[in-house]
Amino acid sequence: MPTARRPDDATAGYALLETMIAIVIVSLAAALVVPPAQALVASARLERTTSAIVSLLRADRNSALRSGTPVATTADTDGLLIRSDANGIVVPIPYGVTVNMQARQGVVFYPDGRSSGGVFRLSQAQSINLISIDAATSAIRLTAPNAGSGR
Repeated sequence: MPTARRPDDATAGYALLETMIAIVIVSLAAALVVPPAQALVASARLERTTSAIVSLLRADRNSALRSGTPVATTADTDGLLIRSDANGIVVPIPYGVTVNMQARQGVVFYPDGRSSGGVFRLSQAQSINLISIDAATSAIRLTAPNAGSGR
């Protein structure tokens, strides 16, 4: 009966050592990739929330012009929801995104094209977006003050 051949003592642990080195290299590569990926996810979350609020504000402005009655876009006291009083649409503010408003409870759009005006400041980590509503024209403008600083 043939006997199993034993590997040489010099190469006996080579596969284990090679596997451990490969695991260390993959772990280091993952440690370098994960933080930038998390920053991209956070930035996308901020952009998605900003876009949803701008859309809601524009819809409320148009609703006031069409209906001939004032329409308010309000925020709850904790700043976790932005709500349209025209159609009840709600924009939830995701975890990590902070919304500060210059206007106390929100913005009112009037049927003559004016509004109460205000500024929504959305921030997450190093990124900030400002949504400005002009009181005289109800124009809604989006700016990103730090867009050129590594965002």
